Amino acid sequence: MPEEGFEENEMRRVQQLTGRILIVEDEPGVQKFLGRLVGSTGAEVEMASTGKEALQALPPADDVILAILDLNLPDASGLDLLGEIRKTHPALPVLLSSGYDESELPPSLLEDEHLRFLRKPYQIAVFWETFDSVLEPRSK
Repeated sequence: MPEEGFEENEMRRVQQLTGRILIVEDEPGVQKFLGRLVGSTGAEVEMASTGKEALQALPPADDVILAILDLNLPDASGLDLLGEIRKTHPALPVLLSSGYDESELPPSLLEDEHLRFLRKPYQIAVFWETFDSVLEPRSK
């Protein structure tokens, strides 16, 4: 059953992925929505509601292919969490997500070739475009 307001074909992905996708989101409704959306890729979806849970889900040798990080978590800033993730996973693709505008981010973050920003509320077409672009290395 598609989410209200979305067509079935917008919710499902044809391209199938292997590995794990970590979703770090403290709002249960958004977490559930992202889980269903990203789960349509065939990848295993792992949820974390806090920065601490997210770091525990990312051991040094891992099969995580993407992290989707909310910028505002109850126990951590998404930017601080990103800094911790980059210490052990410098090339992990990350989608930073927030209701705030991308202009609120430090300009140096936008130079990270393994990072994209995704504004809430999500528009499905923009979500998939951003999702696909972070999984493909940027042209230099």
